[in-house]
Amino acid sequence: MRSLLLLAVIILPFFAAKAVVILNGSSETSQTNVPVGVPGWNYVGIVNDSSGVYLGDGWVISAQHIAQPQVFTLDGVDYDILRTTNFGATDLRMFQISDVNGLPNLPTLAISLTLPVPNTDDVVLIGYGGGAGRSWGINSVGGINVDDLEGWEDTLYFYTVTGSNNHTVAVKGDSGGAGFIQKDGQWELAGIMCLVNTEVIDGARLDYIYLAQLSEYAEKINEIRGYSIIPEPSVWALAGGCGALLLLFRRRKS
Repeated sequence: MRSLLLLAVIILPFFAAKAVVILNGSSETSQTNVPVGVPGWNYVGIVNDSSGVYLGDGWVISAQHIAQPQVFTLDGVDYDILRTTNFGATDLRMFQISDVNGLPNLPTLAISLTLPVPNTDDVVLIGYGGGAGRSWGINSVGGINVDDLEGWEDTLYFYTVTGSNNHTVAVKGDSGGAGFIQKDGQWELAGIMCLVNTEVIDGARLDYIYLAQLSEYAEKINEIRGYSIIPEPSVWALAGGCGALLLLFRRRKS
């Protein structure tokens, strides 16, 4: 049993109040610019000083360990929450927002139906970091089907871990944030950030980010938001420079 910390209630001492950060040796920075070609930026908002992801059609997904929210804030607009649906002992929660003042003008997100591939797939992490502003980074997937973490026994996770090519670390307020993975030429929502664990082994620091594995819950997610079948992907068809952008980012942060 690993000892984990909830992203909604912890903060690493040297991370101040920034969201997803990039470690560069002993320093850290946040990618707070709008990432050209990287998906999902406009879908990640604020839930109780943590994060949530707009799915489209008035529905948001986040982490259940975040306190029951009353408002979802996206790009400076507050949306009242009408009702919530928890996933039992799984660290996921969905809620429907009010359309009184209109809904966000965003296409429906595609939920990943396939497992990430360790050491092959890159995951784009986007979090709100306690309201300090969105930021993002890219790591490789390190492992899948993790289910022996304390606290949420029905949650299956995949994870990333810092190393020679991975420098992105989640901090306070990134709970409920997004993990996007490219599959067959499109970007899909593959995970929701839930937990972080930091280990020091032989003087080397390892930061693990655990994301709820949405391929395991896609049927329930689509049932809640009213789809009897998986919707046709409607967003983020592969742009010519997307793959090159990921490679460029990986080279720059090494």
